[in-house]
Amino acid sequence: MKKLLLSAFGLAVGITAVQAQYYVIEETGEVSGYSWDGTGTTILDNPADDVYSPAQTIPFTFDYYGNSVTSYLASDNGYITFDVTSTTSDPANTAIPTTGGPNNAIYAAWTDLALLTGAGTPDVVKNWTYGTSPNRTHVIQWHSVRQVGTTGYMYAAILLHEAGGFDVVLPWAQGCVPGFTVGCENATGGDGIEINGAPNYTIPSNTDVNSDDFVIHFIAGTQPAVDPKMVSATIPTYASPDGSRAIVGTVQNLGANTLNSFDISWTDGTTTKTATINNSLASGATYDFEHPDEVTVAAGTTSNITVSVEVSGDANMNNNTASGDVDGYVFVPHKAVFGEEATGTWCGWCPRGMVGMEYMEEEYEDEWVGVAVHNGDPMTNSDYDSWMGSQISGYPSGLVNRGGDIDPSWTSLEGAFNDAINEFGVADIEVLPLINDDDEVEIRINFHFAEDYDDDVRVAVLLAEDDLSGSGSQWNQANYYSGGGSGSLSGAGFDWHAEASSVAGVTYNDVARQSVTDIDGEDDIIEAPFAEDEVVSVIMDKFDWDGDYDMDNTTIIVVLIDDNSDEVINVAESHLKELEIVENGGVTYYVIDGDTYQLWDGETLVPTGVATAPSYVDVKVYPNPSNGMINVALGEAAEVLLIDMMGKVVASSTFTGNSNGVQFNAEYLSAGVYNVVVRTETSTATERVTVIK
Repeated sequence: MKKLLLSAFGLAVGITAVQAQYYVIEETGEVSGYSWDGTGTTILDNPADDVYSPAQTIPFTFDYYGNSVTSYLASDNGYITFDVTSTTSDPANTAIPTTGGPNNAIYAAWTDLALLTGAGTPDVVKNWTYGTSPNRTHVIQWHSVRQVGTTGYMYAAILLHEAGGFDVVLPWAQGCVPGFTVGCENATGGDGIEINGAPNYTIPSNTDVNSDDFVIHFIAGTQPAVDPKMVSATIPTYASPDGSRAIVGTVQNLGANTLNSFDISWTDGTTTKTATINNSLASGATYDFEHPDEVTVAAGTTSNITVSVEVSGDANMNNNTASGDVDGYVFVPHKAVFGEEATGTWCGWCPRGMVGMEYMEEEYEDEWVGVAVHNGDPMTNSDYDSWMGSQISGYPSGLVNRGGDIDPSWTSLEGAFNDAINEFGVADIEVLPLINDDDEVEIRINFHFAEDYDDDVRVAVLLAEDDLSGSGSQWNQANYYSGGGSGSLSGAGFDWHAEASSVAGVTYNDVARQSVTDIDGEDDIIEAPFAEDEVVSVIMDKFDWDGDYDMDNTTIIVVLIDDNSDEVINVAESHLKELEIVENGGVTYYVIDGDTYQLWDGETLVPTGVATAPSYVDVKVYPNPSNGMINVALGEAAEVLLIDMMGKVVASSTFTGNSNGVQFNAEYLSAGVYNVVVRTETSTATERVTVIK
């Protein structure tokens, strides 16, 4: 699991004042002396919903907000309260602090939970104590507890430390949806703190309950007047000289006073960039920032970036910074993530995967490529189905960049996506699939490498189709969410909880239809080593188009795979393009979806008028990538074209030499890679630019 870029607080552990404030440090790692081994005494058993345990005794005196407490009630809804006279176990979590709801409480994962009977590990709440005085720890553990209204279940624990302070531990969750409060509150509800994201916090879907815990340390101390904290900062791991990248993050005001302004700075040791944020930030509030000055790094170098929050009078300078290394490349490839869903119309839980795949497609349109691999229904591709079956443990399942088998809920898919999207993409992948009047398909692929790359790779070329539907029982989608007993589920065209157990009229998208190569890729399509800035072009063997597929709804997917790890390096997709070959005046023209091209050097399609290899033109395109204006600097009169990867001219301008160059407004363009073609009377040059959103 990726470590959070956070610095540790330099606070004493013991409570020093009656009005104590609890500060939050978020980090990952195993908890020493603590594990999920079934230890403990059961204090709440299944079935149970919206109930408290009997009063439980802490084997030591615990200081909580300046008060000595020795007993508590544990709620099935993911919290404990030191108010042992309370009678209402509240499932309706809120933001804290609040005078309503349960007060004098610690919230491990407060939401509507229940202890259910059934197969598998029984849902229980347990407690136990480990360690020796004066350093004992008392544990309250929620074990395999169901989130009401979903199929998700989770584990959580509170660790009360005799020496002072406490931890919340979240080691495992599966299929849970956002809606948790994690934090603490005093007896009146007037003072408290919650972690960033609450009351709609998403519990991490970790994979190992003993070694990949998410731990939140609550350390007691006196609240200073001024104390801004750098909660998190995302520092890009790579950039290029022309491909600047943004630093984003979150600042929290842990001081008692409202902050009316503060500075966000970053430095590489030589250059410092400072932005003043004139934003009122109340005590406990957070502010999400994107620094206006982006980071550029020379190719082949590494820059250490430190980002900090600064304000006059800061009482605690130990929680102000985050840092990370940024590697420099000649350019930054467009990165996309590959998702595969194992599904079938017979599978009643599979609507969850359909909803998850739809969410990823809509939320991350330009950075997500998805395929639904069907099993046991009319849409089954036997080769792909057989391969997928060897990668998963059941249905529904998902693979992201061909890593481990995961649940295909949107939360799990998005979590895996977030881990993958920031990995360096190694190479741009440009895909141009053409179909001629004889229904022959020719797929052209350019791999543009951003670094020297010596590892062996495989290339997989796959076809997927949208908008598939049919009649008959085999096309009906089984639906275990019917009636709402397994929770609410909406998406992919239906409120599944409101539908019957078998749903007709479903439209299926991203359906795996055909593999041009082996499903797992082939290692002889392109062969390492690859040089920095090298373009490797491939023209796949022509194949006959299957008339059963709808050309307009079919996507060709190209996957670049690491031959050693079997994980996906990068992926790209494109719809089929209709090709017409026209002879005119002894010149062969290629008309692709209405745009005309010529063949250059027997292989490369270039816009009409570029029939010979271009010679050098002094031109610079910046910034790259761009989400605003694209500047093209050049020293002589020229025609300047902005062309997408399918060869379509999306913008053009004429430079007469009376200024520094021309500009294109990227605000109106789709995200992706474009060619800037510069033509003079004697020469032509092409530069790439990436548009981001």
